[in-house]
Amino acid sequence: MHDHNILHRDLKTANVFLNKDNSIKVGDFGISKMMTTRAQAQTVLGTPYYISPEMCEGKQYDQKSDIWALGCILYEMACLQKTFEGSNLPALVNKIMKGHFQPVPGGYSPGFRQLIHDLLQKDPVFRPTAAEILDCRLPKLLDSLREEGGHWFLDHDGSLPNLKASCNRNSKVKRDVGVQLG
Repeated sequence: MHDHNILHRDLKTANVFLNKDNSIKVGDFGISKMMTTRAQAQTVLGTPYYISPEMCEGKQYDQKSDIWALGCILYEMACLQKTFEGSNLPALVNKIMKGHFQPVPGGYSPGFRQLIHDLLQKDPVFRPTAAEILDCRLPKLLDSLREEGGHWFLDHDGSLPNLKASCNRNSKVKRDVGVQLG
């Protein structure tokens, strides 16, 4: 969706769907925004648990705000709890602004834990782009799982998908709103 200049603005676990064919779909584009070249949004929208520090501060934001929300989603899936919680909205915003969260449990690979850490960088400049995640980080994670005999995403035949891509800007892994792994 970022390749098509769409800013979702409400990524959360309830808006991510795993289909029977192991494809992952993102839904609920009700508050999404079509971005023009180099444009940034300013309206604070979305579910409070997933809003980025720049949104909390009322600053302009871009696709890196969706990347923050993706970090919150992965953290929640791994830890079975929200990344940031508070007894009220000001307490939650305070925790998001500090950017401190409990570490991801050690049962996950160092690469996966590092990915979550990188997605949840307070400064959006240091967060990877969606293209960097799909073209470089995800293939490396899957390769390391293959080497360790681990299981993460499975193809229809039960094997790990073969996602090979170099980490340069010219490489392309199929990206769409409905990304199918495998």
